[in-house]
Amino acid sequence: VGAIQLDDGLVQRWAEQPIDRLTITRMLASGENATAEKLVVIAQHVQKELTVRLARRLLDLQTLPYVVVINPNIQRVFALYEKAFATLVNYPKVVNISQDWEFVELVKTLVAEGVEVVPWLAKGVKEASRKVPASQLNLNRFVSDMIMSRISRRVIAEQFIALHEQREGYIGVICREMSPAAAVRRVAPEAQAVCQQAYGVQPPE
Repeated sequence: VGAIQLDDGLVQRWAEQPIDRLTITRMLASGENATAEKLVVIAQHVQKELTVRLARRLLDLQTLPYVVVINPNIQRVFALYEKAFATLVNYPKVVNISQDWEFVELVKTLVAEGVEVVPWLAKGVKEASRKVPASQLNLNRFVSDMIMSRISRRVIAEQFIALHEQREGYIGVICREMSPAAAVRRVAPEAQAVCQQAYGVQPPE
């Protein structure tokens, strides 16, 4: 990923903006009966949320210990986030349904480009820990924040995309008829088999 020169002040200003707490209740409420006008408002919200969350991670990456910052895999993560932030910050505000559909395609691209972030991050931290003890680097909070932020951004993006691909019984990616108990029963045999293979024991039914 090519380097992009961003104004640090711009990143800082975006990082200081508040984020909306992501909950299933809010996702259901905002996505229900999504008219064209509603989708435009959601697109504006998604653009802001993704931009703020990326800005916060860019600041975190910039404040890492030097031995971590110079790691090639960490630099790949930084460059990718920098590119995504620049793309979103420079993207015009969505004001009609035609622009909304164009923004959907952009979000799909950003999601696809970010699939390798977690492996890069894990490899980079592991490589840096070979040079400096992990206890001295104190990266647990950083890694946790990076992963949790990535999950939240992915959910925001996938929900936005799915609202444009309506399926019966779903609001975006959320299945209204899902039964947690049924889901557990469905995956239980596989989980038992994995435990048996890995540990020689399995949880009871």
